[in-house]
Amino acid sequence: MGKPKIPKFSKEKEKKPAKKQFEPTTFEDFMEEGVELEEKGERYGDGDKSKRFYERAGEMYAKAHELNKTDSDCLYNWGRVSFVLLQYLPKRSAPIDKLKLIDTAIQKFRQALALDTKNADAMFNLGQALNTRAETVQDVDEIEDGYSQAALAVQEAISILEEAYALQEQELMPQLENMTLEAQPEEEEHSHDHDHSHEESTPDASTTVTEVIPTTAYTLIDTLVASANALSTMASMLANYEKAVDLFNSAQDKLKQAEKWLSQASREPEKDYQQAVIQIALQHAQTLALLADRSMTASGQVDDKTYTLALEKLDFITSKVDSRHCEAMCDRGDLLSQYAQAKQQTFVRSGRKLDGDPSGKEVWQLYSQASKSFQEALQIEPKNNNILRKLGDISLVRAQLPMSVADKNKQQLLKNAEFFYKQVLETDKEDLYGAWLGWAMSSWAQGEWCQTPGKEGEAERIVKMWIKRGGNDEIIQDAYEESDCYPKAFIDWVMTEFFADDEDDSE
Repeated sequence: MGKPKIPKFSKEKEKKPAKKQFEPTTFEDFMEEGVELEEKGERYGDGDKSKRFYERAGEMYAKAHELNKTDSDCLYNWGRVSFVLLQYLPKRSAPIDKLKLIDTAIQKFRQALALDTKNADAMFNLGQALNTRAETVQDVDEIEDGYSQAALAVQEAISILEEAYALQEQELMPQLENMTLEAQPEEEEHSHDHDHSHEESTPDASTTVTEVIPTTAYTLIDTLVASANALSTMASMLANYEKAVDLFNSAQDKLKQAEKWLSQASREPEKDYQQAVIQIALQHAQTLALLADRSMTASGQVDDKTYTLALEKLDFITSKVDSRHCEAMCDRGDLLSQYAQAKQQTFVRSGRKLDGDPSGKEVWQLYSQASKSFQEALQIEPKNNNILRKLGDISLVRAQLPMSVADKNKQQLLKNAEFFYKQVLETDKEDLYGAWLGWAMSSWAQGEWCQTPGKEGEAERIVKMWIKRGGNDEIIQDAYEESDCYPKAFIDWVMTEFFADDEDDSE
């Protein structure tokens, strides 16, 4: 017979002592609690709750470190959590705030390696953190030698990832050789005894393989992809084009190595194999996109071949591997936008007009394809503000193209932009750099360019709301410099109507 339910206000329940919450006290307790909190953070995915779990995990590792300052695993875990927290910073966080988290992670990884010099996992994560530092430090206004620091960081990242790969390969190769030997058939005269032995020991053997081999082909693939990323970062920084191309080629060689390891990787579980295929293709597309951009800077000509190869890598993911891979769709949208922008720049430099030129039509088509790619991604993640913002931005850019087809579609494109930006603001009213200005711009343009009644007045109200939430003249100037969405006429209107008094006071 089951235990009867106790009524809500039962005296019995009131007498029942509350379960005492576990309070970690020892080094082992704090470590176990940290690992458990990390796992909870991972289960919750994105959001404040997940972030809080990771923050608490970091606190546990910090307390564990106070009790045992010579445990490398504790420092490694602490560094890893600090690095994970980077993704939870607000979209427009100051670069200096990002750098503080990155440097905390780097410090912990270095301390872990000082205690365990052969910790390949710590090397791998240190390499990634250093590469992220290289990408971030140049944007920190408080640091004058940002470029030099970035170059040093990415050079160290490349070196330490090479070292991690060598250790991982050294650990994996003997295991692969042993597995190959074990897979060879016994001589026929021993076949009977061997078969019986094999049948009895198969479950234990598979368990032993899982436990004994900490490094797998997938581990090496991760390291090679990270190396390709660091090499691509370094290549994009070099002033010398030939040296940059050499580094881009080295990055692609790393990815070819990764593909070779993939051919030796177990396809079970299928999810891991599929993820590795996607990871390699995404990085290959990114490397090619950076190469195409660098070629454009060096020659002034659009590298159609490289752009096409990059797009093929992303198309491969969605057509052959995962038709609903949102990241690949977004990367494709970004790449098509970059490609369109590059073609548009060649027309501006040469003095040619987009309208009426067959090549000019490509610009419109590329932006249209980019919009379509983001719309496909939006069907998978309809509340993704980054995608909504991108769709708004592309709509504004297309509306401003000096082409008759853009003029015909201008009003609808501006309405589309308005819709996408308002969708963002439904869940993120603090998007001062993106959605508020985009919404104001789309309303202003409908009034100014399409003579839609009431729209300029609406734009004024939007800008006033934006200012109340913290919008200022510095943000509007930054937006103009960083984005192609805002024409000078709109910026001048905002500055004149809302910040003219500030300019007078500063004189």
